Amino acid sequence: MSRTHHLQIFIGKKYPPYRFVTNPAARKPMTKTEAQLLLKNASKASNYLFSCVVKLIARRGYLALGFVKPHDCLRKKIPDISNSYVCRLIQSTDAYLSMDPKLLQLQWVSESTFRPLVHLQTKDLQAIWEWVLEHRDGDLRITSRDMNKAMDALGIKSHENCYGEHQASISVRIDREILPKFRRHIFRIADAIRDSDINTEEEWKIIAKMIYHQILRNYAEPDNNAPTPNKAS
Repeated sequence: MSRTHHLQIFIGKKYPPYRFVTNPAARKPMTKTEAQLLLKNASKASNYLFSCVVKLIARRGYLALGFVKPHDCLRKKIPDISNSYVCRLIQSTDAYLSMDPKLLQLQWVSESTFRPLVHLQTKDLQAIWEWVLEHRDGDLRITSRDMNKAMDALGIKSHENCYGEHQASISVRIDREILPKFRRHIFRIADAIRDSDINTEEEWKIIAKMIYHQILRNYAEPDNNAPTPNKAS
């Protein structure tokens, strides 16, 4: 028997993902040559945009336009770009200028090249850049894959990997050490609430607020004279 809810089945049939795939286009299908040319032009446009942003920031063109920050300049002057993409452009530009301040390799890079390097220290960025240039194969474009290879070879971890490992260690500690202690007291609170016959939403709000404030009060001013809970309970 399927465990999929009947509403999910209905919604999935009425609103299938990527409707442009399921619905045949009325226009004439594109040839392989046309598709390749279209993607090539799109790639050039993306690379050209990053190149312009790098030059604008490197030569402080945003100041000439009356802006203190490049972010404000891009959001105002290029409103068609989303704020998240503007942030990615600026972060990648910051990483690139730390590695190649003379813009010698600007024509071979793009915004996506530097995504794995966000939040890394300058010394790590310079080490990665030196490794990439040393192991570069001809005049091919420098991609994020090249950056990841350099980081693996140099033993440098990205911000995402460090954050993920840190979060994993926190989760393990919470699961193994903290939650078992909490459950003992949560069960007692649940029994007390059940015995009090609390049913209305207003009563639940009052009780929840009281428990929350009591936890904060105990955390801010720990009671050293409070009896230690019985471990056997």
